[in-house]
Amino acid sequence: MSKRWDRKKYPPNWEELSENCRKQAGYTCQDCGYERGQPKKSKAGNTWYDPLDASHDIPNDTANPNSPLTCRCKRCHRLYDNLFPIEEWRHVERMNAIAMEKSGYVWCDHEDCGGYYLPHEH
Repeated sequence: MSKRWDRKKYPPNWEELSENCRKQAGYTCQDCGYERGQPKKSKAGNTWYDPLDASHDIPNDTANPNSPLTCRCKRCHRLYDNLFPIEEWRHVERMNAIAMEKSGYVWCDHEDCGGYYLPHEH
């Protein structure tokens, strides 16, 4: 089974970063207040439980290990991401790349690096 997101575009310790974000928020959506473990109802009337996400505040900044994160339920995560049209995502991604490079970070597509890191050699 493949994931919806490309794992290579996230830091190697993404699971740890994601868990820390959710833990610091008390496993509560910082937008709507949903708490992990509360039942939700689908439009069809089915009950389900939202595991919560660590959502990137800067669109498409997934490779940055220092990107600001917000704990959001799946619905709020989707609503937040939909605020940014794809053209704006590309613009924000480029502006973020410029800021990262000015801060001394470099982009590395190497399979073991997968994104922004301090200058290094292979």
